[in-house]
Amino acid sequence: MSPSEIEQNVNKIKELLKSDDFDVVNTGLELVRSLDEEAVYENLLEGCGADKEGKLVNEKKEISDYLVCSLASISNGQKAKEILDNVITLDFSGDNMTELPAVPEFFKNIKEVILHECYYLEDLEGLVNFPNITRLDLGCCFENEGHLFSSLEVLKKLKKLKKLDLSRCEYHHDLSPILFLDNLNELILEGPIGKFNFPDEGIVYYSGELPNFSGIATQHKQRFIGSTSSSLAPESRLINLKKLDLSTNTSLEIIDGLANLTNLVELHLEGCYCLENIDGLANLTNLTKLTLNWCESITNVASLANLSNLNYLNLEGCYNINVIPDGYTMKEEDNESVELDGEELKSYQRKITDQLLDGCGVNKEGELVNEKQEISNYKVCFLASRSNLKIAKKIKLDLTKLDLSSSFFGSSSHMKLTNIDALKYFQKIESLQLGYCRLLTNIDVLLNLKNLKSLSLHNCHSLLNLNGISTLYHLDYLDLAKCRSLRNLDALQNLKNLFKNNDETLYLTDCGSLENLNGISSLSHIKGIDLWNCTSLINVDGLANLTNLNYLNLEGCYNINVIPDGYTMKEEDNESVELDGEELKSYLQKIRDHISSK
Repeated sequence: MSPSEIEQNVNKIKELLKSDDFDVVNTGLELVRSLDEEAVYENLLEGCGADKEGKLVNEKKEISDYLVCSLASISNGQKAKEILDNVITLDFSGDNMTELPAVPEFFKNIKEVILHECYYLEDLEGLVNFPNITRLDLGCCFENEGHLFSSLEVLKKLKKLKKLDLSRCEYHHDLSPILFLDNLNELILEGPIGKFNFPDEGIVYYSGELPNFSGIATQHKQRFIGSTSSSLAPESRLINLKKLDLSTNTSLEIIDGLANLTNLVELHLEGCYCLENIDGLANLTNLTKLTLNWCESITNVASLANLSNLNYLNLEGCYNINVIPDGYTMKEEDNESVELDGEELKSYQRKITDQLLDGCGVNKEGELVNEKQEISNYKVCFLASRSNLKIAKKIKLDLTKLDLSSSFFGSSSHMKLTNIDALKYFQKIESLQLGYCRLLTNIDVLLNLKNLKSLSLHNCHSLLNLNGISTLYHLDYLDLAKCRSLRNLDALQNLKNLFKNNDETLYLTDCGSLENLNGISSLSHIKGIDLWNCTSLINVDGLANLTNLNYLNLEGCYNINVIPDGYTMKEEDNESVELDGEELKSYLQKIRDHISSK
């Protein structure tokens, strides 16, 4: 092809590629392919390349970056190779594309894709071909309601994504796919991004008006009222997230689910003026920066006392908070800038602690007193463990009976308790109730409670082992009903005094993962054991030498290796298998015979 023909074709192609009509643009690309002339490609890509940071360079801007990528992918020339080999960031900000260029297989090194303000983008499926990207910017892509694509499902496939910008996704309801991004450490959801909330179960989206949640206690009952909604609680729950921006989401009312994001170091909630309750922040002890400015509906700031690593807090415009930092009026007419850091912030947190502990103490029976019930019993212990107040010292010295099964920031919120490390400062505790702490997985801190005599762990569904009580030799009573994740009782084998001074039953009711009873084989003081519905239990050899046993419930233990006489232990027979007296003695002998025959 002669130089004049090349020039003529290049000019024609450029005109076609400048069109706002995508059919015309495609015509131009097809013409390039049909000519199959490297000189045409090189001319069209003149002034294009990659800078030192790996960003696409398009000096002349005669064609869009989108089309530069398209041309580079179908060319074998040197200029195209330079682009394909060196570009790691694709920035299509403001482009009128409706879909991503079908060229990603050639861009093997792409780490960042920026689609900010691509208002006409309707299809993101092309992202699946960028599996190695670590940053994706979709900010403002959904401000144009008429060009809304149906799903963000493709995000689930971007497993290496670390930073995601979905700011101002005003007309996009379902953001649930982001919950599957295990490696995500920065998420920008600056509003408005539609109507959504962060309850315990995950993210909830509303296609109609948001229900008027009155508080945590009624949240579960009301969350489906008045609109169609869906929820999702995948395994990830964004547990590796370090930075989260939810600012100016004016419909956001519930953030309880943020309690699971314990790796967060930076959280922005400014301008969320419907947000009333921030109790969910109490677990975020790694937070160093928190912005709550212009959250006008917040009243109770108790959770802020828990944030021991916080070094910046913005409370400007929070006119209704119940604890006012010293030196401020928190009145709208004073127009104050309330940015706290350093000693000023620490002083404010101490002030919150002092106010929260007012009305707390220990009664004559050694029980925790929490008159106002503004915070949970564990929260009282946590604050007392960090405070030098006289009342805090008294609680640490005199507390012998503690019930943590009643409340944790709300009538049912104790179920969120995942960490009880503060208990190590209360070494005189003799009786401890941890019932219904369903998220608690580890109780190793209890090794510090050498005086513990009575412990209830019923309904601690997530508890994985009992290592935390393996050396509590004074322990006399233990309730393990519905500890559904326990697989063995090995940590109990040295607790010789267990049930020595009482006639209570050892409840292992509904411990569905329990496989054997070896850990209690030498605990001769046990008089009763309830194993109802321990469906995974196989080996019952540990019962053989429990000479004081006078009651045993085996109902629902369909897989045990020794079956009591007169029973089938089959689910379809629906038997009541409660053994005592001679029937129990006969069964224990049968177990001993079974062991001897091995």
